[in-house]
Amino acid sequence: EEEAPAVQTTGPFSADRPQWERIPGIGKSEALAELLDGLTADAANAYVEERSDIPGLRALTVLEYQLATHVADDVPMVVKADVDREVALALGSNNLHLPGVVVDDNDLVRRYSGGDSFSHILGYVGPITEEEYQATTTVTGTAVYERNDVVGRGGIEDKLEQELRGTKGGRWIQVDSEGVERFELLERRREAIAGLSVQLTIDREFQAKMTEALQDGINFANAAALEEDREPVTSGVAVAMNPQNGEILGMVSLPTYDNQMFIDGMTDEQFDALINDPADPLLNRAISGTFAPGSVFKPLLACIGLQEGVIDPEKEFECKAEIRVPWSWDESQGNEYVCWVGGNGHGQVNVYSAIADSCDVYFYNVGAPHDKPDEEDFPNADFLHYYNPGDPERHYFEGLGIDRIAGGLRNEFNLGAPTEIELAGEAEGLVPTPEWLRETFDGEFWSVGDTINVSIGQGHLLMTPMQMLNSTAAIANGGTLWRPRVVKALVREDGRIVREYEPEELKKLSVDREHIETVRLGMRRTITSGTGRQPITFSDPPIGGKSGTAEYGIAVDGRYKLSHAWFTAFGPYENPEIAVAVLIVSGDAGSIYAGPVANNILKAYFGIEDD
Repeated sequence: EEEAPAVQTTGPFSADRPQWERIPGIGKSEALAELLDGLTADAANAYVEERSDIPGLRALTVLEYQLATHVADDVPMVVKADVDREVALALGSNNLHLPGVVVDDNDLVRRYSGGDSFSHILGYVGPITEEEYQATTTVTGTAVYERNDVVGRGGIEDKLEQELRGTKGGRWIQVDSEGVERFELLERRREAIAGLSVQLTIDREFQAKMTEALQDGINFANAAALEEDREPVTSGVAVAMNPQNGEILGMVSLPTYDNQMFIDGMTDEQFDALINDPADPLLNRAISGTFAPGSVFKPLLACIGLQEGVIDPEKEFECKAEIRVPWSWDESQGNEYVCWVGGNGHGQVNVYSAIADSCDVYFYNVGAPHDKPDEEDFPNADFLHYYNPGDPERHYFEGLGIDRIAGGLRNEFNLGAPTEIELAGEAEGLVPTPEWLRETFDGEFWSVGDTINVSIGQGHLLMTPMQMLNSTAAIANGGTLWRPRVVKALVREDGRIVREYEPEELKKLSVDREHIETVRLGMRRTITSGTGRQPITFSDPPIGGKSGTAEYGIAVDGRYKLSHAWFTAFGPYENPEIAVAVLIVSGDAGSIYAGPVANNILKAYFGIEDD
């Protein structure tokens, strides 16, 4: 071996050498080691001479180091995996001169042929840790795994580890003193059972087109960000589902990574670059990232508000671009809550136009409750109300309030809990409540401002793109919440289907069908005359949708500096086959940057050619 890591076999563990670690099994219980990749034997010896201040320092080859640190005497040590055929033949033909060296082909090697776009879905396999090995060993001492096994890491590899791994076989061979095989104890043979294969719901070609569309959208948003001196845009998500059964048609999280590198091996520099990349390519943002949903959340709130009776299809509120909510202790002062449109506002707005034009003032009224502040603290306070610009008239809130909002989100759309997709690492998201706020922020009290922010999908509310897609799909299909699925079937080695995954209905929304139709119509008008009319460039088949721009971060002069770009859509409108959720992280306006991505995904699905 030309490469030789330097190993310190004695000496104090000093805080000024934090890269050195305790290594058992090399003769000293307090031995320390520092691995230096890429050193030749001459360079390693020179390093030892330079560090003459460290007593006992010596250089070991990689093989010597592996032998010294191999603590499981009952398990063969893997010196090299996936060797070339010529090397394997040379070693095998000289086994009499290499006692203890065995060449075998029992270890199968994963080949991920789908490319980087499938890495987050599939995950990868890696060596089992000692902690995992001990945790899976039964109380009787029976080991589920061996110490040199590999196990699933992330995605399907992790979630379906037991289905994929199969059962190892075994042969008992009698050998002579020269190591030559004489005969097999056939009565002790145990045949191996192949693990099952997974058939996905995702079409490879469509996944590639979704990846291309999302990357183009990220590049477009990033170019604008650099021109406007905003932080770079590097990440995004696109997820597509069949809203009639929950099957995932495509799932892309960018940036991604090459999961084959975990199989073929990578240098320390490559590994460090991967795990320390600020863009976090290992994170599957589709299921593990949580974000403020912004205005794509408004159809959900509209469903709850209609069902609870705080609004009806014809009820109108006037939008003059902002409202002022006075302080309970000082009517002359208060907080301003603006509508995104600016200027003179949207005018008179009902639920259809509120969804289509994404009117914030309308949804402030859906969310903020008809409550009075605590009379003990504010004995002269009126019911919660607001003022329009230049208008002294009090307008009283009559909305849901945070308790009914939170209850509706949890009970209707299962928010605040994983969707139970067959992928590892799914986040729960956050449906905030006054109790959560007090516990999380040391007694901080919930205000009407917190409710107002949640009402437009901002504030403390957090959702994963998968949760957003699943909720949108439930509205699109008329009221059924399905469990999202990426697995279509489990298949045996001979091609026989062992288990076919059937659609799993989680619940029927208790929202009346007429209310869902009202919201659907608002989402249709979003495309025909509202904020989605520009990004959706085709009219056949008809599409419903919603744009969203979710402000987050620290406000400067009352305005937020950063925004996530969202767009949700489904089609055909009357009998939808596909629902899509697109997020470009820090991408700014949803209709400008996320909308075209959704448009290109839908065009790819429906086979619509560019004009």
